[in-house]
Amino acid sequence: MDKRLADMVLMIAESPAKPACHSILQTNGILLHRHDHDKLRRSGLTRLSVSMDAIDPALQKDLRNGTSLEKVLRNVREFMHECPQTRVEFITTVTSTNIDKVDDLIAAGLEMG
Repeated sequence: MDKRLADMVLMIAESPAKPACHSILQTNGILLHRHDHDKLRRSGLTRLSVSMDAIDPALQKDLRNGTSLEKVLRNVREFMHECPQTRVEFITTVTSTNIDKVDDLIAAGLEMG
């Protein structure tokens, strides 16, 4: 994600192009900590969609090209703390590799809130 992302989202929110209903940011979450949560909060971001295919660290790493589950979860928790009005959701690609672990992912998401 470009380091100017939060500025751009805020600029859109302050422009005539402001979304009328929903403002959604989709991410894999790995670089979320690099962006100004205050600007994202002020932008009126309504939903953060995080690509998450497993709650198992090895499986997530395998399915998401080496992505660290620990870092993603830390970034998502920090975002949720800083932007409590923004709904967070997981977007999951279900395959034969992770189908048996989907219930664990759902449980983890519900536990996170």
